[in-house]
Amino acid sequence: MIINHLIPWSKVKNWRCKMCGKCCFYSRIPLSFEDYATIVSKYGEVYVVQDQNLFVLKHKKNGSCVFLRMKEGKYTCKIQEDKPLVCKLFPFRVYLYPKFKDNSEFKYKNKSYYVYLDLSCSGIKLGAPSEELISKVLPEVIEIYERKLIFQKYSTSYLSHSNNLNFPNLKILYSAQGL
Repeated sequence: MIINHLIPWSKVKNWRCKMCGKCCFYSRIPLSFEDYATIVSKYGEVYVVQDQNLFVLKHKKNGSCVFLRMKEGKYTCKIQEDKPLVCKLFPFRVYLYPKFKDNSEFKYKNKSYYVYLDLSCSGIKLGAPSEELISKVLPEVIEIYERKLIFQKYSTSYLSHSNNLNFPNLKILYSAQGL
């Protein structure tokens, strides 16, 4: 990640995943221990590789993540619910301290987080933050960052939220999480 491509959330009107797949090409995806354990136990060791002191996801010959696929003209993740934390958060970066002197602080449940977005994502709209960004997207991003929320609703895209053949239990999961 190049730090000068980050912008504070306070300069972003909204964000929507365009399912362009750009974030899944030529990206080194580091795995936390929890990510590694989940992927290896569910999908096998063939999808990870050790890179220096980290485990990372493998890439296909075309440079894309091994779990990226094209469906209905859009890029999707084969392991949506199990994808690594860094993938769940993209294009958001959450820190417990500011990276710059800026307006990146986002207060959530009486705690300060410093939230930035990676400008390499084409789904970012600049401007005054929308109500949806403040009340739905950013709280979900923080919950995912804190690993209190596993399934995404506002901070990702699906081919269809209401009739997704690959993730038939999403409606039940959203209900169970109060979303």
